[in-house]
Amino acid sequence: FTSTREFNRMATETSDASLDSVHVETLIKAVAKAGEKSATNVRIFERNDFYYLFDKDGEMAAKFTYGSVTALKTMGKKTPVSFCVMNHANFESLLKHILLVRHFRIEIFKFVAPKGGNAASYQLEVRASPGNISSIEHILYGEGEMGTRDTNFLVGIKLNPSLVGGQVSLGLAAVDTSLNMVKVSDFLDNEHFTNLEAILVQLGPREVILPQTENASVKKICEMVERNRILVTQKS
Repeated sequence: FTSTREFNRMATETSDASLDSVHVETLIKAVAKAGEKSATNVRIFERNDFYYLFDKDGEMAAKFTYGSVTALKTMGKKTPVSFCVMNHANFESLLKHILLVRHFRIEIFKFVAPKGGNAASYQLEVRASPGNISSIEHILYGEGEMGTRDTNFLVGIKLNPSLVGGQVSLGLAAVDTSLNMVKVSDFLDNEHFTNLEAILVQLGPREVILPQTENASVKKICEMVERNRILVTQKS
């Protein structure tokens, strides 16, 4: 339950007084230009220290930040779109929730004022994922937490094509750029990848990179990683 006083405070904190009809169109165009995305990728648009999330991203943000989708608003006349807006303090909390709890990726687009005949626009400034947070680490962890936080490994796995004595040969690299830590290992595993799963449980990575392929073994590894609630990123 939200009291009237609390609701009024929340409304004041989440109202960008300079957001006029011209800039509404700029925002809507920026969202459309960004194109389609996966459900595990969250897009945030920042202007004047206010942060906008649209459609499904907005629903998720509204539920987490304000406890209800009733905090959603709409913008645009021809084709109205739903959105959630928040101040910087709420944005920091949401960012931690997206990356460290939900294990989703994020993209942050920053407002660029009109200049030299160019219209106002939004440019992609930050792209981060659970295993690659170096660009926003100062937001996720305060000054006092930087030296004491847990490792945050980004793990890459390579599957060697040939079997060795009936077993699968795997190569694994785990990198934590913030702590300047790298771990590398080559090992044999069975068709159920129990050794790999044990290593992942021990490392506790938030993201695993796999080759983008139709290979049945890679698909099996992907399923195992997702079963352990780790974000999978497939790259060619």
